[in-house]
Amino acid sequence: MIVSAYQPHLMPWLGYINRIHLADFFVLMDNMEYTHNHNINSNKLVYQHGTIKVVVPVKYKGASKKQIKDIEINYSRQWKQKLIKTIVHHYNARPGFAAFWDALHEILKKDHHFLFDLDYEIIQLILSWLYIDTKVIIASEHQMGGAKESDLFISLLEGTGCDTMLVGLGASKKYVHEEELKQKGFHLAGQIFHDPQYNQKSVVMLTGISSLDLLLNVSRDEASRLVKGAGSYEIRF
Repeated sequence: MIVSAYQPHLMPWLGYINRIHLADFFVLMDNMEYTHNHNINSNKLVYQHGTIKVVVPVKYKGASKKQIKDIEINYSRQWKQKLIKTIVHHYNARPGFAAFWDALHEILKKDHHFLFDLDYEIIQLILSWLYIDTKVIIASEHQMGGAKESDLFISLLEGTGCDTMLVGLGASKKYVHEEELKQKGFHLAGQIFHDPQYNQKSVVMLTGISSLDLLLNVSRDEASRLVKGAGSYEIRF
């Protein structure tokens, strides 16, 4: 059984969604310290000549040291209608828009108090739309965490009853206390991911962007096939 984990992202990129698909359990690390100007509250969409950054403004002070779950959305800025108009303007004529937009629009219309709640609800919608049934767990609700990476991994593995930790792209083995995990009978796996090719609005194929771009550009079944087929994993030990 495989577990993976990461901080919640706003409208996550395809590699993030594929890693959830590859795991039996995925833990959303809402109890980690919030990092400002990160994908937790922003992402990129696509137009003909490049990308557009979309941001959900938050109430944040640089020295706050708040956990992700405690970050509030800042409604003093008119971000919501701007985000909705941006998506509609650039995607309303795309093949996947009519089927997916209503469900996404219902989420965006809500006044979520906390950023995590918005991120989580969009992630749930994306997984459901792509027929991904991985069990998603919220870390703070199960006291999962650790000061060191090895402690975190052990907490996640023991907390979910899994024997393999799946790490994402670029995760280095040198930061993992291999012997400590091996002694407990655990394994480490690394994701292998290749961005799927699809009919994008941009002149050239853009990668590392929000998964919404795929969902609004192709049919539901095609999106599911592309995301699930875009990655695999290898056992490192």
